[in-house]
This record gives sequence, structure tokens and C-alpha cells, in this order.
Amino acid sequence: MKLIILFAICLSFIQCTSKTSEEEPYTFDKVRQITLQNMEYPDIIGIGMQLVQIDSLLIINDFHGDSLLNVYDPGRHAIKKRLISKGSGPNDMSSPLDISLCNDKLYILSRPLFKFAYIPKDQVLAPRPQMYGHTQLPQMSDRFLPLNDSLFVFSGMWEQRYALYQKHKADSLRTFGDYPAFWSEEKGIPVMSKAMFHQCEMVKHPKKDLFASASNYVLEIFSFDPTGKELPHLKFRKKLGNYEYTFSSGEMISAKRKETSDPRVLRICCSEKYLYLLREVKDDENQMEICIIDWEGKPIELLKADKRITTLIIHEAQHKGFCLADDPECMLYSFDIL
Repeated sequence: MKLIILFAICLSFIQCTSKTSEEEPYTFDKVRQITLQNMEYPDIIGIGMQLVQIDSLLIINDFHGDSLLNVYDPGRHAIKKRLISKGSGPNDMSSPLDISLCNDKLYILSRPLFKFAYIPKDQVLAPRPQMYGHTQLPQMSDRFLPLNDSLFVFSGMWEQRYALYQKHKADSLRTFGDYPAFWSEEKGIPVMSKAMFHQCEMVKHPKKDLFASASNYVLEIFSFDPTGKELPHLKFRKKLGNYEYTFSSGEMISAKRKETSDPRVLRICCSEKYLYLLREVKDDENQMEICIIDWEGKPIELLKADKRITTLIIHEAQHKGFCLADDPECMLYSFDIL
């Protein structure tokens, strides 16, 4: 009888405390402080949204700038070109923009207009750069990622979490992927409120047929078919922190994180070896952390920064990172990643 009772107690304890590895947030054995070095950017940055590197140049996506994209030469501390004016002309866009470099093309998505186009990389510094491949997307599209010149992944407000789009194919938008449900009460929340809360940013592996998606609290890694015949396959999913949120549905959709939630992941970028997740620090809004994860989802190292980084990119060959940080104005910095 004692043996049966002891077994029942142990079984109950296991059932109450066991968690899968995907439900346990990352911990890091290796932690290092980094120093941000001011790059002496010669102009005011309104709200820096993104950084993209083209050879030795940095493209700054500025939400509030007169020109939405600025091409900066770090070696000369000079702005080489200003691209994309706000407006409705053939080479204008409405902000905020989402930008991504793929196969020597700088892709530009106007998020409020649901349309994208591209500028060839070799025309970025031309006297009058032209945009090509203007494409109108279905409404409710949000962030995007070019996988190649004809295949794109979008996030948006849909019944499923992502959509695969093949250019030049009518009605080619195919949705896939389920929304996370790591919070115990999340399964009963309306899909559109989940979509609002789990908005994400995506990056593609520089050489392999892989891409990763990071929302505030969930990391996902997919493999994909470059021909687009098959939908992307989920290889890895990880909860990045504990979260809860309030929500509303119907005509006004909203989702607001509760203050009891863990610090959020705000950005993701990548290199051939690693994913870099930009994460807030609990109880200190003036510091940030960079979680380095490999493409199998394993934790590598945690970098700590003493400024509020808002976006970043990594140049693995140069062993350098570049970032925008509020100090208190938005400034451009570099840092060592070794």
C-alpha cells in the first residue's frame, strides 16, 4: 500500500512539473558585456526602423525621415544617397517600410499600402534610382521576407500565421502555420487577436533553404522548398518567455501584453552560423540583451549592452555588429561580436 501511494505521489509530481524543451525559455552559460562605439552619423535619425548592409554601405530605414531610406558610408562618415520620398508617385512609398536584401535586389514593402517593389543593388547609388516589380498584395499583409526572386513569405492577419506568395501566379497566396498557444488561456482567444499579439519579424539563412521568425515571445525555424511547390515545414519552435495578454475582437481588434509578462524580444537578424535576438532587460529600459542562437535552436551566448538598442545587423566576416540605439536620441553604433 505504501509503495502504491508513493508511486501515485511521484506520478502526480511529474505531471504537474514536467515541461517540454520548447516551453522552457533560454538560459545561457556564456554571458559577455559589449561596448557600443559611436559611428558619428552626420544627421538626425527620426525613428530608426531597420538596418540593411549592401557591401560596405549601410541602409537606414527611417520612419520619420524626409527620405525614408538613407545610404550611409561608414568609412567616410557620409550619407551617400537618400532614397524613397513619402508620397504617391511611382518611386514614392508610405511609411513604415519593411526592407530586405535578396539576390542583389533591395526589396521594399510599404506596410500601410500592402504593396512592394525592388531597387537593383547596383542602382542604389544611381542619380535617379528606379523601383521595379510593383506588386499589390492582399490587405491585412504585414511583414515580409523574400526567399528568392519569385517566392515570398508574409505574416499578417489571417486564420493561419503565415502566407506563401509566388510572384506572377494568380491567387498564389497560400496560408500555413498555427499560432502559438504557450499561455494556458490562449487556446480560447480569437485568431485575429492572437495574430495581433504574435506579430513577427523574419530572416532568411544566407545560403540554406531556411528562414526564422521571431515574435515577442516565440522563435520558429522553417525549411522551405525554393520552387514553392511545398509549403514551408516547421523544424523548431521555442517559447522565449512567459507571457499573458488582454485582448478585444470584433470591429476593433487589440492585444496588449500584461505587465507580469517576461521581457520581450524586439528584433531578429542572422548570419550563416547564428540567429541574433534583441531582448529587453527586466526593470531596466536603458539596457538590452542579444541572444545568440544557432540555426538548430541551441543557445550559444548572451551579449549585454548598456544602451537601448532598437535594431541591429551582424557582419560575421568583419566580426562586427551595427545597431541603432536611443541615447536618448537615436544614434548609430558598432560593436565587436567576438
